[in-house]
Amino acid sequence: MNFIKFLKSNMYRLLFLLILSFVLYSNSLNGEFVYDDIRTVVENSYLDSINSLPEIFSTISFWGEDRASRSYRPIATCSHQFINLIFKRNQFWFHVFNLVINSLNVMLVFFILTRFMPLKIAFAASCVFCVHPIHTEAVANITGGAELLGAMFFLTSFSLLISCRQKISWQFIVAMIILFLGMLSKEHVVVLPVVYIIYLILFDDTDSHYLKKLLPYKYHIILSFATVCLF
Repeated sequence: MNFIKFLKSNMYRLLFLLILSFVLYSNSLNGEFVYDDIRTVVENSYLDSINSLPEIFSTISFWGEDRASRSYRPIATCSHQFINLIFKRNQFWFHVFNLVINSLNVMLVFFILTRFMPLKIAFAASCVFCVHPIHTEAVANITGGAELLGAMFFLTSFSLLISCRQKISWQFIVAMIILFLGMLSKEHVVVLPVVYIIYLILFDDTDSHYLKKLLPYKYHIILSFATVCLF
């Protein structure tokens, strides 16, 4: 389905999901910096200057000067740096950022689900996804923005992958770039190639053996795993 066409034909449903997402988590906007936020934002000196950008990508910068953690998440750190350079350490705007990314994720889930099920069921499932309390920590906790960014890149890359045909196309190349950005946001995104394989097996229309289903997409699978290996 063309994404622009999807936006036009589902404008009111998307608006409802957007409003629902914001209303659910609007009480987090007044939240303070707590727990991990102290290390990732308040005490993180990498956020104070644009000159720190090379160091953000060359070191373990997500947790500031804490070298005990091995979480390499430079894109997430860059998002914190961007917000901090504009709004300083005003926690309100960090929470706004999380709410915006979460809302985008809900709409991406809706878009993907319409590929597998009737529109009404996809919309209902997206509403359940939106209100599910499992997202609370990621959205309400500023540090959880890394998970939201990772999810956004994951969903975007996956939506492009399932739109690809058997040939390597510009959509596939963009999907691999977005996959790499996702891994630089949150390492859990590395599972995307496995999810893609499961999708190909479950939703292929042919009745052939699962290996034969995967064969036409061998280059997609190999290159997606190669992208993960780069990380």
